[in-house]
Amino acid sequence: MRAVTLALGAFLTAGYAPTVERTTRRGVAGVRDDLFTIAPGLDPDRVLTVGPHPGWEPRPGLELDAQLPVPWPESYLTTYHQHFAPWPFQVNASLLASHVRRHPESRDLVRPIAEALYDRLLEHTEQVGDARFVVYRFARRYEGVRVRAPWTSGLGNGAAISGLVALDHAFHDPRYLLTARELAAAYRVRGPSTEHLWFSLVADEGYLWFEEQPLDDPVQPVILNGHVTALTGLYYLWDRGGRDPEVHELLSAGLTAAAHYTPRFRVPGAANRYQLREPGHADYGPARTVRQQQVMYAMTGDRRFLRMRDLFAADMGIDPEAYPTPLA
Repeated sequence: MRAVTLALGAFLTAGYAPTVERTTRRGVAGVRDDLFTIAPGLDPDRVLTVGPHPGWEPRPGLELDAQLPVPWPESYLTTYHQHFAPWPFQVNASLLASHVRRHPESRDLVRPIAEALYDRLLEHTEQVGDARFVVYRFARRYEGVRVRAPWTSGLGNGAAISGLVALDHAFHDPRYLLTARELAAAYRVRGPSTEHLWFSLVADEGYLWFEEQPLDDPVQPVILNGHVTALTGLYYLWDRGGRDPEVHELLSAGLTAAAHYTPRFRVPGAANRYQLREPGHADYGPARTVRQQQVMYAMTGDRRFLRMRDLFAADMGIDPEAYPTPLA
């Protein structure tokens, strides 16, 4: 299938942003895959081993927003008027599960909060066939990328999956893993497309990329953080959700793309690039990039990730050993 190209000056000629294939095919057939053997039992984002939130206790009778250990971001509440965001969903799900692990007698008090949090997630998703997408119902410009409402995100689905695995670990409610599998199925729906929701694309040379802020444009932002957050969610679902070979295929293909594109994010002697569409845009949280390379090395044992961890760390004066990947 012919890859779509678009002359965007320095973005393409500098070799930063990959062009993408337009397709509506599903599945991961035909994409590059290094056939990684994935290490089990890791807890990349500490969703299963996070400590308790200091001072938090369930308070029966209050509505959800007043019960959460961590509030929704102020910008989501006041600017975007949306009482939901995927990353705080993951954090709150992890903290609720942590509380139950440490205080098993509180499970029946925490369960209604978890169920209300799950319902809030569902309110901010849309189903397409067997796939489910977290949907952002506002437009925004963020870190140099402008998206129009409504939009989806590989990061959003990944964070939601991680949070659902944490809830399943604590409450063993079959709905949580069922919904996580629907969210994982969305990674097989390819774009770019104006006909359906999407965030997965086949980039140049056949690499499968999970876009954080997908655009209706052949040249995507190519945001590393969103792609790795997607991989982390898929990892949790694979490791804790029955070792599904189809989830493993998505995870391995996504890790292959990460190994290929990660060197393009490096700026020797400085913070890494946040995205590749505008390669001059520095990452606002570069220490995260070092940690994520460590996570992918722990998952795969592939020394390409270890090498990039050390290079990013040296560029930014960060201790490369400061972010060990915990076991679940």
